[in-house]
Amino acid sequence: MFGKKTTLNILMIDDDKDDIYITQRRLKRANVSHNFFSETSGFNLFVKLAELTENNKTNNNLIILLDINMPIVNGLDVLTLLKTKSPYKDVPVIMLCTSDNINDMTDSLSIGADAYLVKPLDPEKLISAIESLGNFKFS
Repeated sequence: MFGKKTTLNILMIDDDKDDIYITQRRLKRANVSHNFFSETSGFNLFVKLAELTENNKTNNNLIILLDINMPIVNGLDVLTLLKTKSPYKDVPVIMLCTSDNINDMTDSLSIGADAYLVKPLDPEKLISAIESLGNFKFS
């Protein structure tokens, strides 16, 4: 899916702007070659995906980091829509949550998430999760 010299495109959907900022900084410090895009609402996910796809910014190297606990529309509902809506159903999704609630984890994975991580994100675990999605390597 990903090549060694390919730039990863990361789209983070999280209502907490601090979490977005921290994640972006941790990826930068870890020397992950990436473009970073973010939205603070699950409502904006499909608009952003259409924009990225239309402008061909993603080059098929897109990963979504999706927060579970968001107001109005939670991440599990967004994930359900995403995994049933073509052409985005094959985009890898890493779910993010502030707890290690087994139900959230099980629900996320059964709906179609590729990984589940607890916030605050440990940079090594995030990189490991991303690498497990394809042959994208950061070392």
